[in-house]
Amino acid sequence: MNSEDWKSQIKRGTLEFCILLMIKQRMSYGHEIISTLEEYPILAAKENTIYPLPRRLLKEEYFCLAFIGHILIDPGA
Repeated sequence: MNSEDWKSQIKRGTLEFCILLMIKQRMSYGHEIISTLEEYPILAAKENTIYPLPRRLLKEEYFCLAFIGHILIDPGA
């Protein structure tokens, strides 16, 4: 693995951790997650990088979601 691939994997893992931490602290919409990450330039990423991460974490059962009307609820909280 070359150094650019390694850096990319480290950033992806860090972003996943940060997203899980933010969701644990409080319910968040995608745009809120992106705005929060933009406050830290080293974590800033484009929407096309951020939006797939929660979907993958959800698929891997790191958290679960429930939709009630237009309100997003984390029943694990």
